[in-house]
Amino acid sequence: MEKLDELDIKIIQILKEDARIKYIKIADELHIPDTTVHFRIKKLKENNIIKSFTVLLSPESFGYINGALIKIKVGDHIVKEISVARTLEMGQNFAESKNYHFGLIATAEDGTLLYGVIFTKTEEELDEFVTNLRHEPDIIDVETVKFTNVIKGNELIGFDLL
Repeated sequence: MEKLDELDIKIIQILKEDARIKYIKIADELHIPDTTVHFRIKKLKENNIIKSFTVLLSPESFGYINGALIKIKVGDHIVKEISVARTLEMGQNFAESKNYHFGLIATAEDGTLLYGVIFTKTEEELDEFVTNLRHEPDIIDVETVKFTNVIKGNELIGFDLL
């Protein structure tokens, strides 16, 4: 990965505040030529530092008012690599599913722990999802921590609401 310099960081900070800002306005704010802004942003995109420009949606606006952190322990396979592979497979299925609304899915520790941040429209929907997980043969344990308020993190949620 290419090292970011102070100018790259300033450009990224401005874009984080408003990804739709005109490059000429960034240039004016930073007292640099707009061609420099174009070049720098192009380079940041090419190096996959800036992955995309997007719209952040409020889950609450779409009725997703129940959220939770879910910890899923996968295992009981004779060969640990099977548990690790199954954990990745489950995570990928959750990520691609239109039935579940995950904002974040990640594996942890030895590869057999799966963490997710999920949002649902009703508490019953969330409870049903967790109950169904507990019946999966590859899952050893499921823990949930239900959210009462999302104070910061809508930028992490970013799931497909439409």
